[in-house]
Amino acid sequence: MLESFLSGLGVVFQPLNLLILTSAVFIGFIGGALPGISGVILVVILLPVTYGMDPTQAFMLLTAIYGSTVFSGLITAILYRAPGTPEAVMTAFDGYPMTQQGEAGKALGIGVLSSAIGGLVGTIALIIFTPFAGLGGAEVLVARVLCPGHSWPDRGRLTGRQADPWTDRGYPRSVDRHHRH
Repeated sequence: MLESFLSGLGVVFQPLNLLILTSAVFIGFIGGALPGISGVILVVILLPVTYGMDPTQAFMLLTAIYGSTVFSGLITAILYRAPGTPEAVMTAFDGYPMTQQGEAGKALGIGVLSSAIGGLVGTIALIIFTPFAGLGGAEVLVARVLCPGHSWPDRGRLTGRQADPWTDRGYPRSVDRHHRH
């Protein structure tokens, strides 16, 4: 796991990838500070740009744009009580009154610190728990979705339930009721 992490850091610190990451953060920062332009909208707008890119670079571009818009939406929420993104709505309730009291810098600092801590904790949690997310998921996917007509003897073990002869044919229960023999 450590080797994969270090390999990923090596990819991030390649010059072209750093340029993509920096420009994506800048674009997301500007877009998130503008009310009405959320991270999802920016990702949708810039999705066609990624069609010709390397998948790793495209993923870095889109995630950096989304992450920076989520952060930068708090700027207008605190200063003008106009959240730049939907995620910053609650920030306006505490941040704008602090701005009215002359503590805009303190409110922005608290917002930046909170966003950084939340981003780091979330990223660390994803790094730690993502390998465990797919331990049995692929087997269940194959058994239930890709090959619904086949008999999978270990399906009950994978899903934690007993096999049902009516739903195991791959049809929804409402369809099966009409086709019972």
